[in-house]
Amino acid sequence: VYDINANLGNKGGVYIFGKHTIPNNIKLIYCGKTHDFSERFERHHKKDEILKHHPNILGILHEEKENMRVKIETDILEGNNFLCNDQHN
Repeated sequence: VYDINANLGNKGGVYIFGKHTIPNNIKLIYCGKTHDFSERFERHHKKDEILKHHPNILGILHEEKENMRVKIETDILEGNNFLCNDQHN
């Protein structure tokens, strides 16, 4: 788990925007995948929608293989309810 403003480099993986709330609860905001974390968030198509939920944590799983990123993202989305994802809800 990273601070929302962390520099994550140019690796690929799966990510989750969340909001840590008291007492020790996390609101799931958005789950996605990228081939390059250094480029993904500034031009994200749902950036405004995600930010309106005030995310303060970012969960990252580094994975270089696209087919594995798709499988991991799908599994996470099918097993959870995210506020800003359109698919699997």
